[in-house]
Amino acid sequence: PAFLATLRNHAAFAKIDAQLTSDLQLDAGVRFEKGNMAVVPTQVFKDTPIVGAGTQINNDYWLPAATLTWQLRDDMQVRVNASKTIARPQFRELIFQFYFDPDTNRTYRGNPNLQDSRLTNAEARYEWYFDRDQRFSLSGFFKRIDNPIETFVTAESDNFITSFANAPTADLYGAEVELQKYFELADWGGMWEARRIALNVNYTYTKSKLKVNEGDTTSYFQAASTRALDYFQNGVPLTGQSEHIANVQFG
Repeated sequence: PAFLATLRNHAAFAKIDAQLTSDLQLDAGVRFEKGNMAVVPTQVFKDTPIVGAGTQINNDYWLPAATLTWQLRDDMQVRVNASKTIARPQFRELIFQFYFDPDTNRTYRGNPNLQDSRLTNAEARYEWYFDRDQRFSLSGFFKRIDNPIETFVTAESDNFITSFANAPTADLYGAEVELQKYFELADWGGMWEARRIALNVNYTYTKSKLKVNEGDTTSYFQAASTRALDYFQNGVPLTGQSEHIANVQFG
């Protein structure tokens, strides 16, 4: 099987930076996107008919964003941010063809009925720049996702097939802490006089939850059921979302 795919995205944005007071700064703007996404199966063998349907997703979006920064001290600030963003399906998630993923040892098949996901994001972050090139930050975040693209599993002829559909909504929230610290090595002398040790630590805790209620619908190509609860379970985490993520860099 094979397919042709294109994505054409035209966009424009406007932005304003305003110093509201000596301690408050506002960065605000809006982005307009006009996207045209197409995925169609192609003929490979003359004696094998094309199976599946093509996808055409044409959407326009207005995506506002704003950040308010409060300067507590010269080396300390608090930022509050809100924005709207989108997530488009991958090409292979849109084509009704099988493909094998060696990382998960699973067979996948796309869904031509997928639509874009729309996200509303909010974050509050405290930042302390306690020395040159060094900082500590602590933040909390929340995301409301409409039409998140989620995986589900079906059994066909004793084979398990993983595919994709748009769940109704999902919430994601959590907190993040980060530290960047340097240790000077000038006292070591010799080749170490102009060097320093760098330590970067980041930890993120995330909780996510699908929200699926009776009466919610979804769309899967050639499926008889559009009942969302036939595909998704209310309250379960988003596919692939780790609850704990830690990164440490030492150099």
